[in-house]
Amino acid sequence: MSCRFSPSPPPPTTTTACVFLLHVFVSFITLTLTSSTTLTTSKTTFDSATLLNNFKHSNIISDPKNYLSNWSLSSSPCFWQGITCSNSGEITTVNLTGASLSGNTLNLFTFTSIPSLQHLLLHGNFFSSFNFSVSNSKPCSLVTLDISSTNTSGIFPFENLVSCYNLSYLNLSMNLITKSNYSLLGFGNGGFFPSLIQLDMSRNMFSDVGFVVHVVTKFESLVFVNFSDNRIYGELSDSLVPSVNLGFRSLNSGIVRSLFG
Repeated sequence: MSCRFSPSPPPPTTTTACVFLLHVFVSFITLTLTSSTTLTTSKTTFDSATLLNNFKHSNIISDPKNYLSNWSLSSSPCFWQGITCSNSGEITTVNLTGASLSGNTLNLFTFTSIPSLQHLLLHGNFFSSFNFSVSNSKPCSLVTLDISSTNTSGIFPFENLVSCYNLSYLNLSMNLITKSNYSLLGFGNGGFFPSLIQLDMSRNMFSDVGFVVHVVTKFESLVFVNFSDNRIYGELSDSLVPSVNLGFRSLNSGIVRSLFG
């Protein structure tokens, strides 16, 4: 019997070694960046969860449907009822619609301090008062804000929301809002609420025709606005805006208008 021995493989060339080392270096950098991003996202999510948990314990007096029963820092907020997260684990939606919560002063900056939050839906809850100041330290990322049927009353401070540049849908209906400080928005300045598409202020106690004029002439991106069932009396002249875009009727019942067609 004869045996054959294969010769030892040749030592790797310098090029092969360099390619191998480069592959190791790139893998290390990728892993480091991924780990860093994960840690940053985790910290942001934890900070956001802490804000929401504080809201639960500091602001909510009654939760008859136990809607917030699983809001606990012992679990990821992405599993909490009413919370939606992105694929990366950041909170994008807080939906408390119909939860029937009762609470003291609702501070909007609690929610706008969550940098990834785009949709805040609070319809059908009751709060004794509201603080609509937004966070100055973090950008407001809200696209949707629904605070309809929440006992919001008095003067609504639209000026507090001007930093929410992406706000597209604002629902304030079924409240007790009487007027707004629209003059603080800078009458004649079309730069405020550049993304606002829908504004619903129906079923309030609103009587400020001046604000109606301001809305329909200055909020150029609006597609739908509803002022029905308010205390607005009188008529608006078609000359305020191009008739091709606006069709007004008597304001005895308010205004409902659409810019489609």
